[in-house]
Amino acid sequence: MVGPILIAVGAVLMIAGLVTLGGWVGGRTGRLGRSVADRVGNSKTDRQLLGLYFVVLVLAPLVGGALLIAFGLLHVG
Repeated sequence: MVGPILIAVGAVLMIAGLVTLGGWVGGRTGRLGRSVADRVGNSKTDRQLLGLYFVVLVLAPLVGGALLIAFGLLHVG
């Protein structure tokens, strides 16, 4: 019972990460907001926050989803 739930949650996280990545790469800032993707200026703090936003909004859901799918497959099999 736990395996399919982990796989489903992992798939949802992976889809959310891919949608966010597509928006990030495509330049559409509707979901991210202008304050995140269209920073005016080039200060070190702005670049660090932009990198942090990328990790939180794109990489964390992708890696977390992959881990949940892997653990779900271990429970199913």
